[in-house]
Amino acid sequence: MLLWAGALAFAGWELIGVLLWVGAAGSLGVASGQTWARLRSDWYLLIVITDHLVIAGVVLLWVWGDMGRRGWSLQTRLVWLVVLIALGTPTLLAYLAERPLSGGPGPASAL
Repeated sequence: MLLWAGALAFAGWELIGVLLWVGAAGSLGVASGQTWARLRSDWYLLIVITDHLVIAGVVLLWVWGDMGRRGWSLQTRLVWLVVLIALGTPTLLAYLAERPLSGGPGPASAL
């Protein structure tokens, strides 16, 4: 239950952040352009983003393998992976909340 609460709170935090980011720039295109310009001009920011991408890649591989060891279907695994890539941390917290501790197949609500 606590993981689900964290997932929902984090999703809300991210939604507010995205809305403020786009709102400050005026449009998604302008916001993306400004962000790309910042990444090219700030080496530390680029290091932080690169580090997070490596961590995210390791998490994706772990989740994929964990679902496979638990016998989850390919379709369920692909859905979780796509949503994890699209939404990030809230999905990871939801996965941990839904992941059975026994190591068996996931619950019927896994999709």
